[in-house]
Amino acid sequence: MIALLLFAGIEPNPGPAPCKQKSSIRVGTFNAWSAVNKGPLICDIIEEHALDVLVITESWFKSDMPPAITDSIAPWGFGVEHFFRNGHAGGVSIVYSLNLKVRKLRLEVTLSSLELLGIKILSRTGVTSIVGIYRPGSRAASSSFFTELGSLFSKINMEPRFISVISTVQVNQVVKLMNTYRI
Repeated sequence: MIALLLFAGIEPNPGPAPCKQKSSIRVGTFNAWSAVNKGPLICDIIEEHALDVLVITESWFKSDMPPAITDSIAPWGFGVEHFFRNGHAGGVSIVYSLNLKVRKLRLEVTLSSLELLGIKILSRTGVTSIVGIYRPGSRAASSSFFTELGSLFSKINMEPRFISVISTVQVNQVVKLMNTYRI
């Protein structure tokens, strides 16, 4: 019997194939203008574009909403982190593949003119940080916005392998303000 197995070319079980980590991460951004009832649409966007990470601005989620609503934007195999705004509208959410090793990024910075949420992606090659920034368009951009943005970039630059800032900002207001303050 053993001779038959040897002659038949059967080898010992080699076990599972080694898992290869991806060398790139597909990241997208989406201004949802309320993601509250758009879970299936957002899941379709993630799957259709084969995204690993999706930053969503203007999620309009509130901290007292049940996870059945706030987590509906994450398809199967994905997790989600949220920054809930106190009040109407706003908010930032980041949906990420559970195949990635993700931790919430903690930035010790006080902000009043913008909202942000960041994650760290840990891999065998290092740490990559992704930050979603949203400046509400309901308020005019002021000099404090640029001061806070500068402070934020100073903190972010101290993070290892910072790669992306994904933002939604009312550009026409920022350009007017830059001309006013001669930035």
